Amino acid sequence: MNRNTLNRYVHIILFLASVLTAGAFDLSRYAADSRLSSGKWRKVSVTSSGVHFISNTQLKSLGFSNPAKVIIAGYGAAGVPDVLSAANYVDDLPEVQCERTADGIYFYAVGPQVVSCDDYGWNTVSLNPYTSKGYYFIGEGEPAAVITEEGRAEIHPQPVTVFKDYIHHEVDKVNYGSSGTRFFGEDFRFTTFRDFPFSLKDAVAEDFAVIEATFATKSATQSQWAMTVNGSTQTFTLSPTPSSDYGLAGEMTGKYPVGSGSLDVRISFTGGANLSAANLDAITVNYTRNIRLDEGILDFGVNSTAVKLAGADKNTRVWDTTNPLNIIRMKVAETEGGVGWINDYTGQRNYSAWTPGAKLPAVTDEGPVQGQNLHSLAAPEMVIITLPEFEAAARKIAAVHERVDSMKVTVVMQGDVFNEF
Repeated sequence: MNRNTLNRYVHIILFLASVLTAGAFDLSRYAADSRLSSGKWRKVSVTSSGVHFISNTQLKSLGFSNPAKVIIAGYGAAGVPDVLSAANYVDDLPEVQCERTADGIYFYAVGPQVVSCDDYGWNTVSLNPYTSKGYYFIGEGEPAAVITEEGRAEIHPQPVTVFKDYIHHEVDKVNYGSSGTRFFGEDFRFTTFRDFPFSLKDAVAEDFAVIEATFATKSATQSQWAMTVNGSTQTFTLSPTPSSDYGLAGEMTGKYPVGSGSLDVRISFTGGANLSAANLDAITVNYTRNIRLDEGILDFGVNSTAVKLAGADKNTRVWDTTNPLNIIRMKVAETEGGVGWINDYTGQRNYSAWTPGAKLPAVTDEGPVQGQNLHSLAAPEMVIITLPEFEAAARKIAAVHERVDSMKVTVVMQGDVFNEF
């Protein structure tokens, strides 16, 4: 999946936008003004999902002196749905719920990894194809979004104590067809094998791990991939590709004893003549892990209402992060060796557990944001979305359409669209 944004394209993109013909919402569905239209704002980024900490020192370096008057807004690297629906569309920049302490601000951020799980709890992982970072905006104001407490502080006689964790390796470098969002990683044409060691934190030793490796080849002859895990090897053969414009993808999946918690994975490739490309896509390891804090932090998901978290105490925060725009703090009860709770919501629930003072990831400063307000613009007949280096040419094109076609034309910068929508 592509790690670059639309910045890589040098052409100017034109969109004919008509509220009568486009499948957009009624204008009342959109905010009259953007959150970025007034006040001081700073853009920050994250590279992973989870609870992040902005210390008072970092806040001051960003230009904010009073944490009680700081707002964080945005939805990170969560992808915009392909289908425009009132049920899933998020307009402008929603305020993020935070916990403010004497040391700084804690909030849950969404990174570029997209994780889903099946009915058995096994995880499927992919990357947002358009960005390698999730972005948020820090500004001054009166915080309105609060974290509510729910659930029952009770110890169930048979709480769930394990979950399915994952480790994912993926590097996006090449696209075989120069189209779409399927990208592949390491090149195996000249380096025909690579080793990938995985350490399974707090794994249940008696259980097994499931490893899936995906790969692709573009070759006029048959080729073979192999996956060796702790000395056990399986292979997968790919047929010749019918066209030089496309490749063939394959996958191998295997179950392996966890043992000591270390898995040494070797991916190797054997190709023939007329080989154009041979690339690893990703490796995903799923394994059973104890629900236990690791240096004061744990992100996990379970399909059970009753949970026990080991290594925790009454100071540990347990957030239900199933909906990142509606964080819920669980009421917990202390028990021997940890805390427990019962969630009133059923189905798969995701949690972030953390202890104040634990080493949590920080945000990265991406610079100040100038005031902008695309939401306030009157609906035009043509929108030209461009880059700063092409703005002069874009405005010339706009002027031609305004003069010759009597059209209402608006020129906007690509970055402003990304910030606001």
